[in-house]
Amino acid sequence: MWSSEIELVPESQSEVNLPTEDKLTFDPPRLRAVLADFGPLPQGTAFIGQTQLGQPLLFDLKDSTSGAILILGDPGCGKTSLLLTILESAHRLNRPDQISFTIIADQPYLFRELERATVSLEISRPYQVEARDRLRKLALLIEQRECGRLCGPIILFAVDGLPGLLDSLDDVSCYHLIKIIKAGPQVGVRPILTMPTPTLTAPSSTLSPILGNGFSQTQTAPPDLRTTCLSQWVVNEDISSNPFGTVIFGAMADLLVAKMLVGDDYSKIYSLSAGFEFYARNRGRMLRFIAASP
Repeated sequence: MWSSEIELVPESQSEVNLPTEDKLTFDPPRLRAVLADFGPLPQGTAFIGQTQLGQPLLFDLKDSTSGAILILGDPGCGKTSLLLTILESAHRLNRPDQISFTIIADQPYLFRELERATVSLEISRPYQVEARDRLRKLALLIEQRECGRLCGPIILFAVDGLPGLLDSLDDVSCYHLIKIIKAGPQVGVRPILTMPTPTLTAPSSTLSPILGNGFSQTQTAPPDLRTTCLSQWVVNEDISSNPFGTVIFGAMADLLVAKMLVGDDYSKIYSLSAGFEFYARNRGRMLRFIAASP
């Protein structure tokens, strides 16, 4: 995930755990201004945020080892805004022939500005037939690229609201989604998904059996494809078995959920300011950053 220009320093040098009462309160900078301040950034990347050392945190779109990206946090923590920032920065930092976008979102109007700015964008709502058709086409494209039969631009596959999409899928479409998340990064299809933390503990949520690991003990739904294939992805840091190689955590008010997700690092998540502060976990490392406003 990290750009080669970014050097992760030990926590004692770069991280300060803020008490709850000292959470930051200010308007995050606009993406356009941030990119102008940093000057030319390399193609093949997207801007995620700014570290506490003032360095740009970049997403290397060609580095498959970072896996899929999952953005987790409470409602209002800034998940959708961060997703928009990543997508818009990818559009600004790369030529139209280098990148395209496939987006599934409950509120597609939020992506209207990006849609107007690029012709290489497809967007649909989770419950629409078009969403399932695009999952099928992406899964087929991945198989073709795996066989070396087809190349093309990097595809950013964004899902704003993973629970809503899963609730709308049959088993075949869910298989396609799993294929995209697990195999996409190796062939230039980069999944970025958002998920609110309340779904982790809701007994009736589709995600309760999916995530497992003690989030809910009251779920009685029978096992299905989603249960067996997605179990414990979020809490498992081993990239060999967890396709979410990069998990970005936003503010969380529930200490129990935070502790289940990051273990002894739960106090870091609890200290985040909602709306613009995040922690990124990649290859076992945690890095705090501030997101720009799209």
